[in-house]
Amino acid sequence: DFLCRAAGAGCAGFRTCPLREEGESESREQTSIADIIFLLYYSYVEINDVDEAIRWHTAVCQHLRLKGRIRISHEGVNVVLEGLKEDVDTYMAIIRGDGRWGTKIDFKLSGLNEGRSIHEQRFKGLSVKETSEVVSIGLRQDLYPHFHGATHLSPQEWHEMLNQSKMDKNVVLLDTRNVYESRIGKFECDGVETIVPNIRQFTDFPKFVDDNIDLLRGKKVMMYCTGGVRCERASAYVKEKLQAEREGAEVFQLKGGIHHYLKMFDKDGETELEISEQGNKGAGAGAGAGRYFKGKNFVFDPRRYEPMHDGNILGRCHTCEKPHDLYDNGPECRCKTCRLLLLVCDECRKRHEDDWKVQ
Repeated sequence: DFLCRAAGAGCAGFRTCPLREEGESESREQTSIADIIFLLYYSYVEINDVDEAIRWHTAVCQHLRLKGRIRISHEGVNVVLEGLKEDVDTYMAIIRGDGRWGTKIDFKLSGLNEGRSIHEQRFKGLSVKETSEVVSIGLRQDLYPHFHGATHLSPQEWHEMLNQSKMDKNVVLLDTRNVYESRIGKFECDGVETIVPNIRQFTDFPKFVDDNIDLLRGKKVMMYCTGGVRCERASAYVKEKLQAEREGAEVFQLKGGIHHYLKMFDKDGETELEISEQGNKGAGAGAGAGRYFKGKNFVFDPRRYEPMHDGNILGRCHTCEKPHDLYDNGPECRCKTCRLLLLVCDECRKRHEDDWKVQ
């Protein structure tokens, strides 16, 4: 009942309440693609009792039959969950109402992809575990903290900065994600260099910056990641490195990451508001520019990418190099040596199935 009160509702009102009759519980077989919502968020907030937090979050998710992955540390939470839309809405109300997990949490919502079954895009269970950090960059936790990160730009501000930066050699886009993520989607702007680190995990990012600091000196650096959490630490690292060298470079990070940008702008670069109000009123700030993110936004859940994409195929098959950007066209293909996730087209899967680890 404490969960119901936190959500501002009576327990009897919960359609998924475990106290109801067993026959009234959710049937996964009867759900449609539109019924399922994924929720992504992180929050930097002091947590004194991690074990109690794990028990609390587990109870909430089990109560609402949400599945996914929650990582809890003394410095905050990092969450990706999925479930029925009503249950995800109730979960967000509970988190807001409880108050211990932050006061201005940036929830990110998206749905399932067309063309794949509902079952294969959903989590198989719930995992709630303790971690040492909200996101690990491979450095001491007291170094380069998130609150020393770069200036946040809203999606609109980010888009407008790119509008004004075309052909500007003093501006660079810096992707903080892993190479298998950027292979299927990244920001591109005419005349602006997009720096894509060839790294397989986030803990490799600081070394990449150290080895390639010349690319950032004296530049306006625009950093981005999937939902914003990696840029909090990564931008703090880049910012301090450049300040230490007295380069005077400007460093920015995209608030809410690629996710918020794609939710804000359609493939033509128009905002949702502009689309609804356009008519004959003229173009807004984004009109005519086109959306600067090309391809798909990789996510660390069974979907592999979010449904908001422009149809551009940036990826290439690891074997034949033909255009291909699907990691989900069969069991995962990984390098046998380093276990890097690989793009392998349907034809090459059949011809070279012994050349990589399929799991």
